[in-house]
Amino acid sequence: MASKRVNSEGVDLLPHGVNIKWVETRDRGTFLKDDKIVVCFEPSINEERNLARATMLYTSEDLVRESQRFVNRTVMKAACFAVARKMLMFERKLSSLSCLNEEFLQPEIAQHPSIEQYLTTMEKLDSEGHLTRIVLNELSELNAKLFSSLSEPRAVRETVSFMLAMKRLAEKVEGVDAETDHRGQVIDFRTILIAREGVKDPNRYINYAKRLWDEGVPKIYVLAQGDRTITAIAAVLAIKAMGLYRVEKEWKYKLNDKQGSFNAYTTILSKIQA
Repeated sequence: MASKRVNSEGVDLLPHGVNIKWVETRDRGTFLKDDKIVVCFEPSINEERNLARATMLYTSEDLVRESQRFVNRTVMKAACFAVARKMLMFERKLSSLSCLNEEFLQPEIAQHPSIEQYLTTMEKLDSEGHLTRIVLNELSELNAKLFSSLSEPRAVRETVSFMLAMKRLAEKVEGVDAETDHRGQVIDFRTILIAREGVKDPNRYINYAKRLWDEGVPKIYVLAQGDRTITAIAAVLAIKAMGLYRVEKEWKYKLNDKQGSFNAYTTILSKIQA
């Protein structure tokens, strides 16, 4: 159920179901069989611990499975932790979350401190709806772009610079310019942030999309929250009608803060060739 909720925010981020197999300690592991991820580990009388371990082992094996070989190892580990924690929080499994932190996360951070920095960025992005819809979407597409390669050092390097761009997006302060695009050979996109309250005219965003099309930019993310979603939708409809970009994916969803819930909008536009 939790994996279905994650997948509703992306496309095949966790493409397989999961089966549990109880084994002796020496037989622990995960593998794919009959379109299911089989998680093998020794049983415990602590159900919260069992759930935490199964969730982490499952995400480590299946999250953007076909693209994992192209992702920087530390970035990939942080993504697995972020999604495992997200899945446990869906049902408020706080005891299992504590087990996951103690048994898996803290030992990994002790060995690789940068995991914590990436995880902080990813969880901030998740609170804004961008972890699954941008970060994991970009990572999941690497296999389609590079499917014939066993490895690609260029892509591994770009996943690091990509996360720096995502850190700037997570930390962006309204009214202060920040470079949230990524212009790589493998990961290449621009962002349109509908960032000004009360601006009803979408023309500035439409004109920007025209310039990006002229420059050959293959992908645009359009992001908006609150009342700005109205302007964002109007801009996307106009860009689509002009035959510049097509809507590849679109999400209308709710976010929450201390004041309550509010609308949010994310759309991926893909360039239409002339």
